Formats: sequence, structure tokens, C-alpha cells
Amino acid sequence: MGAVAGLPLMLQRALDEQGFDPIPRPGPNDWLASHPEPGQTFAAFLAGHLPRPDTARRVLYLQPFGPFHTGQEPPLDLLGRFAAAFFALEVAVLPVAPVADVTMRINRHTGRRQLLTRDLLALLADRRPAGAVCVVCITMDDLYPAPWFADLLVCRLEREGLTAVSVPGRGEHRVR
Repeated sequence: MGAVAGLPLMLQRALDEQGFDPIPRPGPNDWLASHPEPGQTFAAFLAGHLPRPDTARRVLYLQPFGPFHTGQEPPLDLLGRFAAAFFALEVAVLPVAPVADVTMRINRHTGRRQLLTRDLLALLADRRPAGAVCVVCITMDDLYPAPWFADLLVCRLEREGLTAVSVPGRGEHRVR
């Protein structure tokens, strides 16, 4: 990475590999406790297919899929500002899109509506603006990747991505 001595102390600490604890082993309710997956090194992550800004693609788009009018969801403008600061990219929040063309089901354990990720990813690919680094789906619904899965969050690091924003009983916002 190079010398960091000239950087502010907080940034030096953030860039120091020794300043972080290893990721703990999964707890009993964690995904990896019941679904073992091979690990991934940082080098393998960097070598993977990542959407990167270039001269033609400089904007991260957030595509909310409705409903987003209940008062339980995070403010989309604030989410956009946070994403812009975090990713150091221009961020545009697209108008809320309906979920009418998305396969849905009700989770038998939680009673919550779930959206099929395959359908959302296809819609994102169809709606991707020309200058998009990536289009990320934002939804208050749970997601599932296939009819035989109970509950799962899926992200695909191409030019489309998904995230579910859950609202626990106390009204707090939580990104999973």
C-alpha cells in the first residue's frame, strides 16, 4: 500500500491490518453455522469480477422497490447521501418501483412477504441506466433466492445488487 506516516492518525489506524480482530466463528443463529461455505481471501475478492467506476460508468443508482410510504423505512435521500459518502461516488435515487412483476411468497416462519431475488435482479438489469456503475435494489421486504430457501439475503457483485432493509419490532432500521 505504501507509507502511511503522513496520513492522519485515525486513517493510519484504519489502514493498519494489525488493528482488527479476526472475524469470530459463527454463532448458533448465523447463516454459516448451518450452511458451511469456503472462505475467501482478500486477494481472491480483489481478483473477482467487481463493478468499478470508469469514464463511462460513474453513478451508483439506488432502486427502491415498494412500498416506501409506511413511515417505517429509512429516508431514501439520507440513504443516498450515506452511500455517496461511503462509496465516494455520485449516487442517484431512482423513483420507487412497484413489485407487481416480482414473484412473492409469505415466509411461513415470520409471516413476512418475501421477493424472489432472480426477478429483482432481472428488473434491475432491465432498468440499469447507461452511466451506472451498479444498480442496487432497496426493499423493505425479505428476499429469497429460490422457492426452496427459507430466508436469505443475496448480493450479486456484477452491475446489480440487492439489499433488504428490515424493521425490527422496536422500529429501528437495520440493514442485513
